[in-house]
Amino acid sequence: MDSDKIYPRSIDNQTVYLKSVVTRPTIGVGDFTIYNDFVNDPRDFEKNNVLYHYPINNDRLIIGKFCSIACGAKFIFNCANHTLKSLSTYTFPLFFEEWDLPKSEVASAWDNKGDIVIGNDVWIGYDAVIMAGVRIGDGAIVGTRAVVTKDVEPYSIVGGVPAKEIVVSTMGVLFTGDDEATDRELSQRITSVDPSPGVPYFTAASALAFMVFILLYCPCMATIVAVARETGHWGYAVFSIIYNTAVAWIIAFIFYRVALLF
Repeated sequence: MDSDKIYPRSIDNQTVYLKSVVTRPTIGVGDFTIYNDFVNDPRDFEKNNVLYHYPINNDRLIIGKFCSIACGAKFIFNCANHTLKSLSTYTFPLFFEEWDLPKSEVASAWDNKGDIVIGNDVWIGYDAVIMAGVRIGDGAIVGTRAVVTKDVEPYSIVGGVPAKEIVVSTMGVLFTGDDEATDRELSQRITSVDPSPGVPYFTAASALAFMVFILLYCPCMATIVAVARETGHWGYAVFSIIYNTAVAWIIAFIFYRVALLF
């Protein structure tokens, strides 16, 4: 294994080890993180995917090890912002010569939200957009064309515009009728007593089983389509759905029964 080479596979020039193609000192990439681009040369990642990343701001892009970044994923930095601290969002300080302003105040034209930090083993989907200041935890998944404006917790799945945790937002709709419900509101609702059987919606044992099931159940649609394309047969994709879901249910059931013993 050699994480310093450019191409992981000799027959594939669309996928690169990202660490081997970045040159900016303000971009750091861990070993074996890959980027795939079937539209442009993946070696032009800095030019095509890391946008508004100018030296004047000294903001950094940090990507961990074993990450998978799909074609078209973008990282948009602070210089793309317009300040909201002024009476106008127009970037007057940027045109200091025109408006006779001090050159030293150019950076006041935008609001600085900080670096973009991506953890280890993160999967970023096709055409996803990661905004300045965002931190994505280890093992997280960012869905296709998601726009990530807030931090993403480790091992969570986010999607949409703006991106949010898919499972959590779905539970918000089911239990509160609001996919924007706060953590406190959702927590109070799912631990309340269901009036019909007279037991809580979630106990410690059922919550543990639910988390185990979500961790292992059938992969997302993008993965299923990828399996079908790679194998050339939809039967394998259907099998992966049934197999993963069945295994997830069995293991979750075992965890539930064991948790009831304590």
